[in-house]
Amino acid sequence: MGNNKSQEKRKNQIVLKPNALKAMNDNCCPVCGLHRDSWSRRKDWNCCSTNCTMLFYKNCVIATSWQDMRFQIFKRDNETCQLCGVKASWSFFDCDHKQPIAAGGEMWDKDNLQTLCESCHKIKTKSDRVVIKNYASPEDIKRLLREVEEDGYAVRRPYES
Repeated sequence: MGNNKSQEKRKNQIVLKPNALKAMNDNCCPVCGLHRDSWSRRKDWNCCSTNCTMLFYKNCVIATSWQDMRFQIFKRDNETCQLCGVKASWSFFDCDHKQPIAAGGEMWDKDNLQTLCESCHKIKTKSDRVVIKNYASPEDIKRLLREVEEDGYAVRRPYES
């Protein structure tokens, strides 16, 4: 069972577009590209100005949390199960990874996510177990589960050494 620390990490995850992340890693404003040394505001903020900060959340952030990502996928899929077509309130659905993370799927890729009702999700999870079993060794899967348990997410894919 996960601890509160790992749950908090997952809850507060902000997912950025690759170009914004690269700019931030280069000490630049992710919106306008102005280097941090030239900022007139505090250097510990993400952007060089309040205007860039507003544009940052509009143009650079993919999701502010896993719940935000789920909501975006449910909205994109029109609150409809992508396998059986049942339509209901978003609270009755799961956000499923088409390609399991343990089998190389990307956690935060919207193209790898789909809306499934509870019964379709159970069926898909059973088929995912076969894919994962054929993709990774039992030791790799145990390591992956340990990482998720300790950190709230996997550091490496099971097939990476």
